[in-house]
Amino acid sequence: MLQHEHLLNFGPQELISFIEDAYAFNSQFIRKIVNIAGDLSIDEGKTLYWFVNNFLPLKSNVVELGAQQGQATSWLAKAAQTKARVHAIDTWRSISIKTHQTSAFPKYSNCLQSFKANLQKNHLLSYVKIINSNLIKAAQEYKNSQPIGFLFIDANYNTASEEQLFTCWNPHLTIGGFFAVFTPSSNLSFLTSSLPENFLKIAQIEYLHIFQKL
Repeated sequence: MLQHEHLLNFGPQELISFIEDAYAFNSQFIRKIVNIAGDLSIDEGKTLYWFVNNFLPLKSNVVELGAQQGQATSWLAKAAQTKARVHAIDTWRSISIKTHQTSAFPKYSNCLQSFKANLQKNHLLSYVKIINSNLIKAAQEYKNSQPIGFLFIDANYNTASEEQLFTCWNPHLTIGGFFAVFTPSSNLSFLTSSLPENFLKIAQIEYLHIFQKL
């Protein structure tokens, strides 16, 4: 299990420096990621990659709630590859997002087609299982022989609240697994005060918050 006490000693910049020292990130891959519409920063993406690549529990899957154009999906799939399947769940409808950055979010007539194309460009589509579904309904119908080891909620692209999604999906998250949420909102009362006691916050990089289920 992750030694979370050690991680808590890192500040955000120290953690990013540690991650960059551990990995020589391919500059061409990063350029492709930056070109995918979305609000996840490079440092937030590197953090997702690091946790999945290093600490994903054995025989578990990665689940992403809210995928849109595949920016975060690309980081997750790059890290998981043959170790685990990334289940990307979304309705892929063209929606406006609550952005904390100034970059424009382009409108697509077919968001799912764009998602597939972005994953294919990085040769990652084969590592991703696409589930076109309402996120609450998908939780009710989720059946898999392997539990979830990393649950990522992208609050930018979700109409349901983080609390609703967490409540529905938490039973599928294995002990020792991770719950990560990306949200530009400054209102994090649920994440900071209402998570069950067995969830420990172990890292925060910008708008990405990561917890471990103990």
